[in-house]
Amino acid sequence: MRVSQIYFRNKNKFFSLVSENPSFKYGEKIYSLTCIVGKNGAGKTRFLNQILENRSNIDLIFEDVRRKIALKKSGRFESKLMMERVAPSEVRDDFCIIKYSSAIEYKIPNPTSICYDESTSHFLQIMRLNELNRHDTVNQIAVVAKYLSDIESLISFKDKTFKVTLASEGEAISKLSKKYFNSTMSKYTAKIFEKNLDRNLTVLKKKFLSILFDEINIDKQEEAKIKSLFSNIDLQNFSVNDDFYDQLSLLASPTFSERVKKFFDVYERYDFENIFRSGKKHRFYNDQDIMSLNAVIDYFFPEIEPSEDSLIKEVLGVLTFSWIGLSSGEISILNLLGRLYSGKMHYGEVTNKLLLIDEVDLGLHPEWQRLWVSDVLPLIAKILCTGDQKIQVIITTHSPIILSDIYTEDIIIMPIENENLGKIKKTFAQNIYTLYNNTFFLKRLIGEYAHRRIENTITFLNNRINKNFTLNNENFYYNLDEENQIITIDKIIESVGEPIIAKQLLELYELAYPNIQLEMKKKRIRERINTLEEELRKLNEGRR
Repeated sequence: MRVSQIYFRNKNKFFSLVSENPSFKYGEKIYSLTCIVGKNGAGKTRFLNQILENRSNIDLIFEDVRRKIALKKSGRFESKLMMERVAPSEVRDDFCIIKYSSAIEYKIPNPTSICYDESTSHFLQIMRLNELNRHDTVNQIAVVAKYLSDIESLISFKDKTFKVTLASEGEAISKLSKKYFNSTMSKYTAKIFEKNLDRNLTVLKKKFLSILFDEINIDKQEEAKIKSLFSNIDLQNFSVNDDFYDQLSLLASPTFSERVKKFFDVYERYDFENIFRSGKKHRFYNDQDIMSLNAVIDYFFPEIEPSEDSLIKEVLGVLTFSWIGLSSGEISILNLLGRLYSGKMHYGEVTNKLLLIDEVDLGLHPEWQRLWVSDVLPLIAKILCTGDQKIQVIITTHSPIILSDIYTEDIIIMPIENENLGKIKKTFAQNIYTLYNNTFFLKRLIGEYAHRRIENTITFLNNRINKNFTLNNENFYYNLDEENQIITIDKIIESVGEPIIAKQLLELYELAYPNIQLEMKKKRIRERINTLEEELRKLNEGRR
């Protein structure tokens, strides 16, 4: 069940999402790619959110062999479309919508039951910023560990490392030091402070012990039983003997006892003491580091079942990862891949997926933008699709570089109010200047500051040529004396990068200041003579 068209109710117009020629595809697992562009304020983000919320003014049209269908809308709704409608819940197993945006949105959408919001704004509604940072970093590490051979074609990890550090909760525990335990608890944990233990491991052990104390309700237990329990724990090596579990069964529930057993089994089997040691740098090109990471990474995801791992995950909540050597653009790419990889546990089995990405170019260097369609998009599809699954993608962008990789028929221009929906001139392999002018509706292709300085300079020079010495007080030459006027003109002409504009300014300058220009010409000729003489000297020295 794939989306074949988008219907804009207000304009009574359809746009196809699927190319008539199947050879024009952007990747093996990409069924369609659609790009939304438009002026500032046209509502590109709003458009994606309306899809997410199944709003009445937009319809996704699904088409199979025998019929066209659309999704039912909530509340009172009248439609000109004469086709069958189904409730979102009826297609949940066959179709879903995923949205990603790294931007902060002021109005948070309310998705339907078939939608999954992987946007930063959504996560900040359900977790604190420090929790989101940990969530994202763990996702980034996990997706690289899983798809290293694919991602390294985009990002070289040879000079990049990562290390295990304390999360915000872990930092708080560390700062409390011995005060983390009350006087009763401290009687049984004193040995943990006897040596200068590793910071990460000390915090991790404290977290485990605090959970253990809460479970056995230490204040209400007989002291003899507690002493007997802790006599069977080696706090230095963080291991227990069989008698420990016999004692624990007298103080805690069987379920908790099983979780403790699983914790110590995993702790020893995967050598937590080595993996989580403070300051240790891990490399993706070290086979042992990768094996260790893949063995433990799932324990950093509390949402993953089974429940018997919940104690391990709660303890590891005091730890996180940090990158060393990644650029902001590389982190931006990994953040997208990581969130989709993490969310895959919710929608991985859904056959047909529509992925919405808002402002896909946000935070990306132009070179990353140039590679996005060719390299990043297929990787997204590989992460989200299993077997014969394919995805459909709708993106918004302000990047002419990305737009130059997209066929014209796959682009929709969002109109400002009272404008018509439009199609545009050819975009595929088009030059950036034309794309800026025709697609992003720029008034001019240089910055406004430069435009005004050049415009002011032309006005000033024309006035001087025409012996008109009155000047608008908004012109920045108005308050300059003649010496500074000349210095400013020289600086602007010297700085202009467009040869045609620079030449026109220089011609006006020569007409406005003929005497000064004569001296400048002499100066440039002398400089050229000096340059040629220097080149001749070097040539003569080379012959010797």
